[in-house]
Amino acid sequence: MKSVQRISLSLFFGLMLMSQPAGAQWVHTNGPYGGLTSALGVNPNAVGGTTIFVGTLAGGNFRSTNNGATWTASSNGLSFGGIYFGATAFAAKGTSMFAGTAAGVYLTTDNGITWTATALASSIQFLIVNGNDLFAGTSSAGVYRSTNNGTSWTQLNSGLTATRVNALVVSGTSMFAGTETAGTFVTTNGETSWSPSNAGIAILAVKALAVNGTTLFAGSLSGIYRSTNGGANWSSVSTHITNALLVNGTSIYAAGSGVVASSDNGNSWTPVNTGLTSSLLLLLSLAANGPTLFAGGASYRAGVYVSSNGGALWSESHNGILATHIRSFKARLNGSGGHDLFAGGERERRVSLHK
Repeated sequence: MKSVQRISLSLFFGLMLMSQPAGAQWVHTNGPYGGLTSALGVNPNAVGGTTIFVGTLAGGNFRSTNNGATWTASSNGLSFGGIYFGATAFAAKGTSMFAGTAAGVYLTTDNGITWTATALASSIQFLIVNGNDLFAGTSSAGVYRSTNNGTSWTQLNSGLTATRVNALVVSGTSMFAGTETAGTFVTTNGETSWSPSNAGIAILAVKALAVNGTTLFAGSLSGIYRSTNGGANWSSVSTHITNALLVNGTSIYAAGSGVVASSDNGNSWTPVNTGLTSSLLLLLSLAANGPTLFAGGASYRAGVYVSSNGGALWSESHNGILATHIRSFKARLNGSGGHDLFAGGERERRVSLHK
């Protein structure tokens, strides 16, 4: 039945377009805003001031220079395959910003106005800068390092038994990798070989990593784990399903099924979900700009939410993020021999107009 409905909708859309005069165009009617948010990133040293970046599934990248009050498109130069994929990871380096996408790693030196492809074309899960080096965790090719801002890359997979790398974090002289099927790995010899670091982790689908001082945290499908001895052992500190971890000031935040926070280095966790709608109960990303927190959801309706009080209260922050999926069309006579065609997104109050 759904296939029949899609075919009928396509035929209807095609017939309506045929009835429109040459030069007809789409005009946006203040929505739909929001969409599935795949990554958040902050560049405090961006040209023109601190800039927040967001990657979406269906609308590419967007950026905000006013702490999320409004967003503008930031996809010029990105390559897309079929769906309008945005970034799945961001990393700031000086005034530049790197974005990892399904098509590879891109670089902007003009604060997101234009993006340029680097030499790495693998599908990216995570990006991190360590000193002058840029590291990329990929969806099927392990870890890569670039020492020249992406001009060239070296694969670093010795000892790594899983090639989907969801997270990377640096703690002292060690780097840790969180993988989809084999837990965490650590390298302490200049990132040339990896060793397993899983003792105590029940389910080895590690989605996120963070470090608070010398304490490591791993977020997984079985909850949050903590290590106080450099990854030699991990202990469970929460059963909260976690896709993203963030250390901000004296607090640690974990996002997955909502958001929980800890102010005592992971000993206890408190839900901080007030203001998050049901469409944001599953979260994929977290970021912070000073005391301001940003959370991105895994729903096609979600968009970005912001909190200025440590997660005590969240509010919508996706004005200008055009990444919802079109779910319906409706036509009406416009009184001048043609039709106005409306395209409705995931939220019923948000439409686009075809004159």
